[in-house]
Amino acid sequence: MCVSIPVRHYLLTRFNLPLWNKDKRGLVTRDEVWLEDRCRLFEQYTLPSVLQQSCKDFTWVVLFDGDTPPVYRERVKGWAERCENFKYVPVKAEYARF
Repeated sequence: MCVSIPVRHYLLTRFNLPLWNKDKRGLVTRDEVWLEDRCRLFEQYTLPSVLQQSCKDFTWVVLFDGDTPPVYRERVKGWAERCENFKYVPVKAEYARF
């Protein structure tokens, strides 16, 4: 007898976790300029790409630094309103490295 087990699909994005102090080009990753650029790229490429997926049966887990400034948290709320699969998960810095 074969039992069918439903499969759940997850998309995991580490948005601004404090994993590295500098990026591949040696630029600082923990300042306002970097975070603004990260948001711009996310809004320009990542979010539209996920919204256009034909299969909508997934949960999009987006991990954020727990110390993300309030102005960006508000921006994230707007992303979650646009994408019902979007789950914002704040992560404390000490738990960000896996």
